[in-house]
Parts: sequence; structure tokens; C-alpha cells
Amino acid sequence: MSASTTIARLREVLADDTFAARYEVLGEAGRGGMGTLHRANERGSARPVAIKVLHEPAHADRFTREAELLERLSHPAIVSYLGHGVTSDGSAYLAMAWLDGEDLAHRLDRGALSVPEAIAVGVRLAEALAHAHDLGIVHRDIKPSNVLLVDEEPRLATLLDFGIAKDTTRGEPLTATGQLVGTPGYMAPEQALGARDVDFRVDLFGLGALLYHALAGEPPFAGRQTMEVLARVLMTDAPPLRELCPEVPPRLADLIRRLLAREPAERPATATAVAVELHAIGEAIAAGDLASLDARSPVTAITRVDRPVAPAPRSRRRTVALVVGGLALAVAVTLAIAMNGGDATDTPAVDA
Repeated sequence: MSASTTIARLREVLADDTFAARYEVLGEAGRGGMGTLHRANERGSARPVAIKVLHEPAHADRFTREAELLERLSHPAIVSYLGHGVTSDGSAYLAMAWLDGEDLAHRLDRGALSVPEAIAVGVRLAEALAHAHDLGIVHRDIKPSNVLLVDEEPRLATLLDFGIAKDTTRGEPLTATGQLVGTPGYMAPEQALGARDVDFRVDLFGLGALLYHALAGEPPFAGRQTMEVLARVLMTDAPPLRELCPEVPPRLADLIRRLLAREPAERPATATAVAVELHAIGEAIAAGDLASLDARSPVTAITRVDRPVAPAPRSRRRTVALVVGGLALAVAVTLAIAMNGGDATDTPAVDA
């Protein structure tokens, strides 16, 4: 769909209503590469509103998709959709509920969360993801900067930015093979390899990386350069969480380890299962149930392997390592070029 067709379609959304008639813009609240964020009041109700205005027509399709996906979502842990359309000068906009608070990335700059705080964030996000996944929507960019702690409360963590979300109900992938979508350090291995058929399990990996960062105070796959981060995601396991944060109960550390599994089939089966397990761990902590907290996490994966797998012959292992290493290098170089030297742990690379 061309940009002009998209704008025409957006004009139809508002019919004879206009942007100025609905919102009183109070001022600019932020600016990015594609547009600006404004604080406004909704006329009549005086409800505070966040309005994202697009200034790059080439991205109109993606912007419209974000609005349409957000419109389908209704959950207390997902930013609320209020409307979308075009301004008087033809710029596409998306109106959402204004939320006061601090994003998780800025909060973690001051240090790690406590175990109860991290569990509260995890439960909220897992429940939000369960809602989105039930509707066929995969977020694809779970990371601290896309989580707002409303009123700076971890128990009010709210998921933002569905700009690169995938609608699996359309039956068509949003990326061509080899294109990268996500943020290094929180991007699942299948995303890093540009897989065409990614599903909801990439969000579970992102949630695991976010919880690890929240507890350890550093990302599970840290690195100074994008290449280094991507190589670690593809070829190494995260350092054991309890070595960095001994106060994390073994059951919680085991759950996060499973979320960070390189193979999607080895991750927990659903976001709902993750929410239930995190809630159970929180209750066990409150009750002082040490026996329960010392156990392995009982969450199950879609596919379980209960018998040991024989190691591959040495020559085969070396070949596999070289292939994977080459893929990691190629992908990382491509991503580094696309990002023009951006922050390796918090800059998304999205398909055009």
C-alpha cells in the first residue's frame, strides 16, 4: 500500500471530525527519527493524551499497522489506544492514554530491581503478552525502554510501542527472509538470524532477557559492539543468574534460563504459563516456602526432551560452530551498518 493510499485511508477514519476538534496540544514531549510525541488534552473530557505524529510518509504503512494492532488490544498492562487519523497538514497521528512514570531502562540505570519488584514487572508483562498472543499479535521488541513503570511502580508496569509488532492472523510474514526485526541483546536467536516464521516465543525470550537485566543489573548478552552482542545471543548461554545475583531463588533463575533458551521449542509453552509461574514464585517468597523456591521451575515447554542426546561427532560440532559463527558475523555486520553505530543493547533494527 502506498503512502498516499494510507493517508487517504486514515482520513476516512475520522470522517468529518478533525484532529484540532478532538485534541488540544499542550506541547512536545519527545522527538525521534520518524516523528514527535506530544502531550495533549482531549477536548470535552480534559483527559491527558499522548499523541505520536509521523513526519516520514515512507513509514505510514508501519505507523498505521501499529495503530490498528493497538486498537485491538485492551489490557491494563498495555498502553490504551484512543484514536488515530491525520492532522490538518496531512500527518498521520496515533493518540494513546498519557501515562506518568519512568521507563524501566532509566530505572535500571540506577541499579537492579529487588526480587519482588522484578516478579511484579514480570507478571504484568507476561499477562499483557498473553492477551496479545491470544489475538495473534507478537510484539517482537520486548526491552526495558518499552516498559513504563506508571507512577514509578513496578506493579504498574505497562507495555508500550507496538511499532514492529507482527499480526499472525494475516497469514503473511512482515519480514522477508534475512531481514532483522528487534533489539540486540533482547532479540531471540531466530530473530537475529532473520527467520521468516518467528512466533510468540520471541516475546518470551525478550521477557527472559528483560527479567535477567532487571535482577542482575546488566543484560544477559552484554557487549560493547553490536557484533559482539549478536554473536553472544546466537552462540552462548547467559552467565548463570545466581552468580551475579545470589538472592534470586533457584526456581526463578531456572524459569529465566528456560525463557532464554536458544531453541524456541525449549522455552515455556505460553505467556500465561509464565505469568502463573511468576505469581506462584511471588507467593512462595511471601510465605517463606524455601522448599518450593529451591525447586526447579515446573513450567513445561512445547517440546520436551527427557532423554539425553548423544553429542555430535567432533568434526560435525566444529562445522556447525563455523556455520553459526559465520551467520552471526554476517548478521551482526549487517545490523551494525544498518544502525550506524547505535547503542548495541537498545537500538532496534527494523525491516523497511
